[in-house]
Amino acid sequence: MSATTTVPSRGTTALEAARPRSGVNWLPAAYFVAGAFIVLFLVVPLATIVLETLGLITTSGDVPADLYSYMLRITWNSVQLALLTTAVSLAIAIPLAVAIAKLRPAFANGWTVLLTVPLITPPFISSFATILLLGRTGVLTRLWETLGFPGFSIYGLSGLVITQVLHLMPYALLIILAGLRTVPAHIEEAAMSLGGTFTGITAKIVLPYIFPHILMGGVLVFLTSLGDIGAPLLIGGNYRVLPVEIYSNFISFLGDERIPILFSAWIVLLSSIMLIFVRHLLKKTDVAHEFRTRTYTYDLPKLRRGATILCAAAALLFLLPYVAIVISSFGTVWATGWLPNEFTLDHYIRALSDTRPIKSSLIVMSGAMPLTLFVSVFLGQMNRSVPRLAVFDYLSLLPFVIPGVVIGFGLTRAYGTLVIGGIDFAATALILIVALAVRRLAHVVRVISAGFARVDRSLEEAAWSLGASESKTFTDVVLPQLRPTIFAGAVIALIKLITELGTTLILYPPGWDTMPVYIYYYVSEGQIGRGAAMGILLIVVVAIGTAISNRLSGQKGVAAGG
Repeated sequence: MSATTTVPSRGTTALEAARPRSGVNWLPAAYFVAGAFIVLFLVVPLATIVLETLGLITTSGDVPADLYSYMLRITWNSVQLALLTTAVSLAIAIPLAVAIAKLRPAFANGWTVLLTVPLITPPFISSFATILLLGRTGVLTRLWETLGFPGFSIYGLSGLVITQVLHLMPYALLIILAGLRTVPAHIEEAAMSLGGTFTGITAKIVLPYIFPHILMGGVLVFLTSLGDIGAPLLIGGNYRVLPVEIYSNFISFLGDERIPILFSAWIVLLSSIMLIFVRHLLKKTDVAHEFRTRTYTYDLPKLRRGATILCAAAALLFLLPYVAIVISSFGTVWATGWLPNEFTLDHYIRALSDTRPIKSSLIVMSGAMPLTLFVSVFLGQMNRSVPRLAVFDYLSLLPFVIPGVVIGFGLTRAYGTLVIGGIDFAATALILIVALAVRRLAHVVRVISAGFARVDRSLEEAAWSLGASESKTFTDVVLPQLRPTIFAGAVIALIKLITELGTTLILYPPGWDTMPVYIYYYVSEGQIGRGAAMGILLIVVVAIGTAISNRLSGQKGVAAGG
């Protein structure tokens, strides 16, 4: 009996040719479910907004010219805020990242952890902390005036920049730190041997090398600032931005119903353009090194001490708002004194006496997290296995650049009147679960995709050569390698889902007010103490969930390794 050899046809890779053609393969069904989710709950809502906008534009007299000029003015406000926030964030993040990665300050890892604390809190918590510190009777405001400086108002553009920098700078810091760890040590060693100085090498070699990471960090800050609604609602004052205009006109009986439709479509158009740039950056920052890089550090005692002081000052600055929140959560009235008049537990007792927001947040998060992980995992696998369907990977990035209020508004326009089995879809928690899963999909997909890039394909080929089907290979070979990344994605999903405000404000059905919604209403009504207590409880919930996920990840990692 002669042996036969299967020759791959032209255009077919050896890996694809090695795949088994027999056995039950349920992966296509999973791909279909993940793709259908993207189409039904992302593409259709956004397409509905665009089509309704086209209807407005083509109907003569429906959209006056002054509405377009107003839209451009609000767009400039949003872009100006995002640009200023990005510039200040990078101006802080770049020297901090260089100090941590290159100068080995004391407690380097500890400073990194402290500086990333803002990432586990929603931005609107930073907003009312800024009010406590820099409001008309804020602690720092009174100190500033006591020193003889003129007073200023936190409400408006300046307050928004301060608030968003306090929350968003850590995004840029982490990405730039990751970039600094990719700089090959031998390049810096060669520069030092040629007489280069730390400043010169950093400016002429290191920073240009990690420029894509710096740019990516800036883009992430810019896009997050552009889509933020919490800070502009609380301290924006008369400085109006796109997400606030959409939300305000959506909920107001006196609002212009054309504004949410027109402005949402405008954001979809701008976001689609920016997405092309983001994908290009993602490819440039995802560099596969053929050698193991080692981070080069500098033995400069004076600069090391300076770096330690810089990190300590930055950590104090960025954690001060959270200290103010903790104090306010226990205070009665905090008016003109340096501390509240009295301390009490009443805010926590009242917050815990009404368990509805906590239960609503946990239920919605528990429903949205597995949905987000399922779609992310199978989109990642589909992108590897069926390259012609890579368009879904592109679509999954859209929520990364589109504000939550737009996604929420699109879902109301597409499915606001949908009735399934006699149940109004928009009146149940299901629409909120679906909306939050869509809203935070991009963050989890990026994490999962990075995990897939590290999956050893030779093990898949070995499994196929032994007769395993594609689905069995995925279950027994790919998933075990992917497990740590899935748990990392779960942590990201938990933080992002439970702290989402914009989408929730648009969609939450009666009785499903989540913790972020309660915090927003407490603060907007002047109940700062109760809002602070609920904010601390939200941070505690996130911390507990993160600890549990990390614990399970460690146990699973040991089991898999054994």
